[in-house]
This record gives sequence, structure tokens and C-alpha cells, in this order.
Amino acid sequence: MNEIDLKRRLYVSNVDHWKQICTKKYFSERPLEVKTVESGIILPARPIEGKDAYHCRGGVCDRDLNFVAGYNNLPPPGKNGTYCIDEAYPIDRTELVHSDDDVIFSGILVCHFGHFLTDCLSRMWYIVQNLDDTRKVIFLMVKTSRLQELKNWVYQILDLMGLSEDRVVILDKPTQFKSVTVPDQAARIKFDYTKEFLAPFEHVRSRVRPSSIKKVFLTRSANVVSLMHLCNQQYFEEFFRRRGFTVIAPETLSITDQIALITGADEVATFLGTLAHWSLFSHKGARWTFINRVDGIASRQCLINEAVGLDWCFVSAAMSFLYAEQGGGTCLLGPTEYWQRYIIDHHRRRLDPNVRLSRAITDDYIERWCKYFSGNPKRSIDSLEQLHSRIAILERQVECKRPVLCFDVHSAQRGWLPTNVEGDISGFYDKEWSLQAIKIKFNEPFCNVRYSVYYPDTGWTSEVANGQQAGVVGKNKAFYGICIRIDRLSGFDVLYRVHSFKGNWSMWRRNGEKIAVRDVKLNAIQIKLEPRGGEGAIRWTKMN
Repeated sequence: MNEIDLKRRLYVSNVDHWKQICTKKYFSERPLEVKTVESGIILPARPIEGKDAYHCRGGVCDRDLNFVAGYNNLPPPGKNGTYCIDEAYPIDRTELVHSDDDVIFSGILVCHFGHFLTDCLSRMWYIVQNLDDTRKVIFLMVKTSRLQELKNWVYQILDLMGLSEDRVVILDKPTQFKSVTVPDQAARIKFDYTKEFLAPFEHVRSRVRPSSIKKVFLTRSANVVSLMHLCNQQYFEEFFRRRGFTVIAPETLSITDQIALITGADEVATFLGTLAHWSLFSHKGARWTFINRVDGIASRQCLINEAVGLDWCFVSAAMSFLYAEQGGGTCLLGPTEYWQRYIIDHHRRRLDPNVRLSRAITDDYIERWCKYFSGNPKRSIDSLEQLHSRIAILERQVECKRPVLCFDVHSAQRGWLPTNVEGDISGFYDKEWSLQAIKIKFNEPFCNVRYSVYYPDTGWTSEVANGQQAGVVGKNKAFYGICIRIDRLSGFDVLYRVHSFKGNWSMWRRNGEKIAVRDVKLNAIQIKLEPRGGEGAIRWTKMN
């Protein structure tokens, strides 16, 4: 995929990172195996204390309780993923249920429609390839409190894939079976897939008559139980309606009709997330426009795009000025600069320069946001700090008359700190709270910034750029040095220094010079720009 093609597909911030994710080859030729575990034991999923509810113990074991299979969403030797079952747990064998059945293990079930499509069907290829098999199929339920919701849609989709409800067993007690058949996963949804991955979706498509509607906009506006509210999504509904798209809220249709709608459509536009994963039922070459509600990278969707063979496009419409998250809460959407470039390239029209978010829309956004996060003071405080950072960035940009270098630092005790701008200090130089990771970028396209961090045991990390994360979080691992550089064509040098637990600032280093220590952790960093004889200001004036 060449640069020109990518330019007409990616209307997002942090383009370089998106390019890496979108152009990565996810297809794997690894052969899938089918294991049979005689006298195999299956353990229900149990959350691991101290970790989120999605990381569990359980899965298939041999008769001696040696772990065989669960759910893995990272390639070896990794373990953790959005959902993960990667180890067994001890049991009292007097409580073990014994069954004379031969069964098939098919992984996990979750009561989230998008994750059900992407995470729960990676072993269903075996069911589709063996439709005459009548053995029971065992699933492990993650977050069992929502078990009753399954009948609304999970069983219907499984039935279309050839697995009737009477064969589905959601295990709730440790059970030893006569034998357990364990087909390999056909996908680790953020990382790779095999040729078998699409088999269950293609089987469903063969059983559903496609809809005659060719251009569809999928909206969330009728989803009253969703954890996510998108303010101003009506703007996008109206935009696509005027261009011949039929606007439909999928949950108002039956499961079969929803699938028929997707299989028959040649063009689909929707918001990135659960609705986007319906593309698994699309035909090859269908054109999908994904509207991003937050600034996260969609590695799951990129894998799906490659597997299905979609003609895809990502457009950022995120305008939230308060805290926003991918999975829940309140997001504000609107005609961003990325959206404006997209409609010029793909719809041959320019946005009316007078189009602005109305006071009613922003008031609705603030009211809904406050209601959602009213029980979470930390989120509210963090959001106000982020809002203050954005105002500071804009003020500094006006002052400098050019884009501003921004940096986010992850501190051991406080997590990601509010965004700082060039010249500021980030961290806590009066506390022994180590620095663990950093992201650096300009708030608008200006020039490339590249950086790496140093660990005494492993040395310098690979260089990353423009907002990508250097360092690791969640592993209590501090970095002990940093190196930053920017394009010399910018007319600026980047200067930086670090503060250690000893209470000392290092000397300033400039544009690619390394700062590294071995015996003491760092707790603060300062970054600034310095023009080379005024070149930078002149160059920015010419660029505008």
C-alpha cells in the first residue's frame, strides 16, 4: 500500500502509528492442530486477585491439572490481552464433577457484542468443519453476572454457525470429562489470524439472504442500554442520509436481519467500535468508513479489514474536551479537521466554514459526562487537569505562532500525568515516584520527533516517534535515561534534562545526545525547544 493510497484512508492524528498498525500483515500460515485430552478437566473462569475482571484462571487441564488451553490474545511468549485465561488453579478434588461425555472446548463467552464477535469464536472453525458432530461444546463465561443476556443474541448467532442451543454448555463447576477435544485458536485478534478464522462468518453468510440495501449508515442512537453515549451523532446520520445511505440502528432488527443488512451492503459507514465489527459478515471489497470517537488505535479492526478484504477508511471525529474512553462514558463528535479533509477527498464537497458545535450540543455533552462520572472523583479531577493542559497548549501555540511540542509522562504512583508543553516540568521532583514511560509529539503537524529510553539491564529501547509510547507501564519498570531528536529541517533543537531521586538535575542535552544513569531512578523531566538563529519562526511563517 503506497503513501498516496494511505493518505486517502487515514484521516487521523498520529498518522505514523496508524500506518504501522494498518499496514502490518496479520495473516499467519501456522497450521491449526486439534488436541484430544483424555480424562481432561475443565475449570470455570475465575478472576485473578489484583487484576481486572477480564484476566482469569481456568481452562482445559490434563488429569493432573497441568494447563492445556484457555484463551490467549497475544503471540508467544506473551500472555495478557483484553481477555485472557492462561493458567489453571488448584481445586479440591472431592468437589470435582465427573462426566462420561466426550466434549469440545470452544473458549470463552463474554456479554459484549463486539468482543463476542472478535474474541469468542476463534475455535468455531472446527464446529463449522464438523457439522455432523453432536458432542456438547463447552464455553467459559467471563463476568457471569450478565449470563441471562446471552439468550438475546449469542445463541442465535451460534445456531446460524451450526451450533444449536442444546449443545452449548456454559461450565460453572470444575468438571472431568471422558475426553476434551481442543481445536487451536484461529485468531489472536490483535495480532494474527489463519485461513480458518472467517469460516464461521462465511458459513453464516451462506445461510442468510442478503438485503437489497446497498449503502448503510449504522448508528448507535437507539441503543438505550449502551455504556457509551455519542453526542452529536445525528450530524453524521444526516450527512450520510443526504448521500443516499439508509440510516439504521442495528439493535432494532433481528439478528438475521442485521446480518442480511451487512452481507448485502456495498458501502457502510459507522462509528469505530462494536458496530464496526459487524464488518466480519461483509463481502470482500465492501467499502467501510470508520468514524473514530476517541484517538485510540484500532488494531482489532485493522486485522478484520485485512482478513475480510475490505476497502476501508478511518476518520477521526473526536472532539471531547473532557476525559473520554473507548469502552464507555460520553464522547463529543463533530466536524474535525480530519473530517473536513475526508469529505473533500471522498465526497467532493467542502464543509461550510460557519458549521460549529451548538451551545445545546456542548451543554448536553457536559451534562451527560457529569452524570456518567459523578461517582468517580478521580476521573473528574483528571479531566479538569487535561482540559487545563489543552488550554495551556493553545495559549503557548498562540504565543509561539507555531505548533507546540507536548509530552505525556507515566509516573509509578500517579499513572499518566496531564499533558505538558515545551518548557514545562513533568513528574514529581520532590517525591521518589519513578518515571516509567513517555509520549512526545507536536500538537499539530510540524516536524517529526523521535525518542528512546534507557534501561540499565537491557540498554536503549528501539526509537519511536510522534506520540508513540517509549517505556512500559504496568510492570513497575522505571527508565533511567532518554534521548530525543527532531528533524533538523524544523530550524529548532530540542533540549532536555532529567531529575533524579538524589535531588539533582542533569545537564541539558540537545537533539540526539543521550542522558543515561545507572544507579538512581528519575522522577521528573523537562523538555524545551530552542530556535537556531530564528530559523524556526521564519520557516513556520512560510509554511502558513
